[in-house]
Amino acid sequence: MKFMITISLLVCLNTVFAQNVAHKENFSLRGHIVTDKTGWVWLRYNNKDGKDILDSAYLDNGNFLFIGSINGATRATLRFLNKSLGMNDPNSISIFIENANMSIDAKENDFKNAKIAGSETQVDHERLERSKKSLLIKKEELSVELKELNKAVKNRDSVMGTSKKQELINSELQNAATQLKQLDFSFIEENPSSYLSSYLLFSHITSNNLSLDSAELHFNKLTERIHEGSFGKLIAEYIHNVKSSMVGSAAPLFELIASDGRKVKLEDFREKKYVLIDFWASWCIPCREILPKITQLHQKYEPMGLDIVSVSIDTDKKAWLKAVDQDKKPWHQLLDPIPFEKSGSMTKYAIPSIPLLLLVDKKGIIIGRYENGDLTNLDKKLKEIF
Repeated sequence: MKFMITISLLVCLNTVFAQNVAHKENFSLRGHIVTDKTGWVWLRYNNKDGKDILDSAYLDNGNFLFIGSINGATRATLRFLNKSLGMNDPNSISIFIENANMSIDAKENDFKNAKIAGSETQVDHERLERSKKSLLIKKEELSVELKELNKAVKNRDSVMGTSKKQELINSELQNAATQLKQLDFSFIEENPSSYLSSYLLFSHITSNNLSLDSAELHFNKLTERIHEGSFGKLIAEYIHNVKSSMVGSAAPLFELIASDGRKVKLEDFREKKYVLIDFWASWCIPCREILPKITQLHQKYEPMGLDIVSVSIDTDKKAWLKAVDQDKKPWHQLLDPIPFEKSGSMTKYAIPSIPLLLLVDKKGIIIGRYENGDLTNLDKKLKEIF
């Protein structure tokens, strides 16, 4: 009883305080869940400094309150009962929060139909999703139909014309994806002062759906307020990193620990050797599949002045060491301990996916960038050099 009174008092005090936080530096999210259970509610988001925050609030008579500070607007995950996010969790929802007084009303096991108020970005998101609804339904139906056709082919019980039908469905799926993308960019064009526009643009940029020129063109049309928001700053940083890791740019420097404990710096190779940087991970099947070909290139060009540095983005050091031991490749094997952070490889080199290979000359300039394991063009470039 004493514990529950304390909780109730805290909620009351927080509610009073929340009335004074509706300015550009803070947010409050007051919620109510229809349930006969008690327990914790978790809110995960990036704060104004870009730090990943996992906040918690105890559910008191179905009510909870979160208070914090973010930069403009951000995507957040709210969940009840389960601290860890599971696939298709009925008590979890992703929402847009911003520095305002917001509220959410939900029912246990039905968070997808929760009612959110107070966030203009969330309102924009819901409006855009309504415009996509028919396309999304069609896409889901086509995906189910294609899955059944693929299953029939695999089981060898397909009928005549199945291949043609598969092609037709894939074409319709591609057309639906194109229309969905067009809706996103129509929204961005029509709403340059919406935080949702910067979120959508960032999603398409990092999905490699836009050229650098197109990304800059769309970004420059957004208002200064959106540029200064969390997604706006991420876009600006990403564009900068792409330019810094393009062919013709000086390769971003790093100092990492090798599998044998040595410290290896990229600048150590300056004026000595050409360097092929291989970004990979132990769990990346395509990365492991191209190793025999990379080995051939190493054997052929290492005597002529080529060195290879493999940089793993593994977050499991034991898995990385196991893979290094299995592969037994005679070049530098390095691990990036923070690959996805601001100073990590994935960010600094604007890596959309692995495997990625970068060729750096003796002056430290990137002279080749090969995505998706493009060894054919890499081999051509090495032949030109050596």
